Amino acid sequence: MIQWPYATDAWRTMHRFDLRYANLFLKAFSAKRIPASVLARLHTFGLAPEIVEQTLASIRSLDDWSTEWVETAQSYLGTSRRETSAGNHAEAERARHAAAMCYHIAQLLELHDLQTRNNCRAWTSSLYKQSMPVCRPNARHLMVPWRDRQLPVIFEAPEVGEEPFGLVVLFNGISQSKEETMLWTPRFLDAGYAVLAIDSPGTGEATRLGPIDATATDILDGAIVALREEPVIDLTRLVLMGGSFGGSECLRIARRIPETMAVVAITPAITPDLWMDYASPIMAAELQDVTRDRDGHEIARKFDATAAVDQLKVPLLIFGAGRDLIVPPSESQKVAARVGERATLVWYPDAGHCLSEATDQWTAEATEWFTTIASARAEGVTDNAELNAIGRDAIESYVYRPLLDESFADDEDFGEYARLLSADEIGD
Repeated sequence: MIQWPYATDAWRTMHRFDLRYANLFLKAFSAKRIPASVLARLHTFGLAPEIVEQTLASIRSLDDWSTEWVETAQSYLGTSRRETSAGNHAEAERARHAAAMCYHIAQLLELHDLQTRNNCRAWTSSLYKQSMPVCRPNARHLMVPWRDRQLPVIFEAPEVGEEPFGLVVLFNGISQSKEETMLWTPRFLDAGYAVLAIDSPGTGEATRLGPIDATATDILDGAIVALREEPVIDLTRLVLMGGSFGGSECLRIARRIPETMAVVAITPAITPDLWMDYASPIMAAELQDVTRDRDGHEIARKFDATAAVDQLKVPLLIFGAGRDLIVPPSESQKVAARVGERATLVWYPDAGHCLSEATDQWTAEATEWFTTIASARAEGVTDNAELNAIGRDAIESYVYRPLLDESFADDEDFGEYARLLSADEIGD
C-alpha cells in the first residue's frame, strides 16, 4: 500500500495544533496557508477563486474566520440586490447561493460564539432554499417526521431517466450540512438515482434538534415510511452514504433499514476512543460542542461504530485518505479488513479528509460500484460478497473522465494514484 511516509507522525502531532498555535500560524501567514485539503474543500462551494483567496488573506486569527466570511457573504448579498434591481433574476439567485455557501464556511471554525455559529447555519439554509428555483430547480426542501419533531432534508430526483429511481441518502459529518453534501450529487443524478440529503440532529439546519446523538439511528425512519408509498422511488436500490462521522452514522442506520442495498463510507470515524487523545483540539472542541458533552472519551465511546461494522451484511465501499489529519487513515483500512470479502477499499494516498480534492472522481467511482451492484441484483445475484466482487471489478475497469472543472486542485490528477487495494494490502 502506498503510504505518505510522515502520515503517522503528522497525525500523532495534531493534538499540539491547539487554538494558540493556530492563532500564531494565522498571524504569521494568514489563512492563505491553510492545508491543501481544507482549501480544496472551500473551492468545492463554487465561489470565485479570487474571492476565496482575498477572504483567506484577511484572516489573521481564528476569531477573524467567521467575521471575514460573513463579510464576504454580505458582499454577495449586495450583488444579489443589485442584480435584482437590474432585473437579472438568475444572476441574483446565483449570488444568493454564493452567500449561503459563505455563511456555511463561516460556521466551520466558529468555536466560541455559538449564537454566531447558529445564525450562520440558519442563513445558510434560508439563502440556499431561496436560490434553489434557479440553482437547483429540481430539488425540494422538505420536512420529514422524526419522533415528535420535523427533520429538514433536501430531495432531488433526476431530470431525465426511467422511473422508478434508485435513492442515495447522504449523511453529513459534524461540520458539514445537507447543502454541502448536495455537492456530491451530479454523478448520482446522472446515473438515474434520486438523492436525499439529511442534516443530522445537532448539525446544519437541524442544530436546534440537537445535541447530536450516536444512538439516534431512527432519523431516516419517517422518510423511508413515506418513500415506501412513493411509486417513483425504488427502495430496493437504496444506498446509504456518509463522510467522517456521517460515514459511521450510515453504518449504524443500515441495520435498521432492510431495503439497504449498499453503504458508502468516506474517511469514516469508527473507533474514536482509540485516537481521541491525538486528535486536533479544534476537532475535539467541535465534537464537544455538537454533543454538549465535555468528556471527550465519553463522547468517543458513544460514537464507536465497531458493532455496526460487525453487523453489516450488505456490500460496503470505503474511501480512505493517506493524508487525513482529522481521522486516522488507518480507520478506513481497519473497517475494510473487518468486513472482509463484502468490503472494497479505494485508497487515495495524497488526499485529505473526505477527499475534497477529488470529489468528482470518488463520486464517479462510487456510482460505478453501486450501479453495477444494482444491475447484478436485477440479474438474480443475491450473495453480498459476490455482489461486492462484481462492484469491485467494475471500479478496477472503470476509466475516470472528469465531469466538472476541478482546476482548483493544483492541476493534480488523482487518477494517477488513487488505488483499489487488495485484501492482502488491506491487512498489511
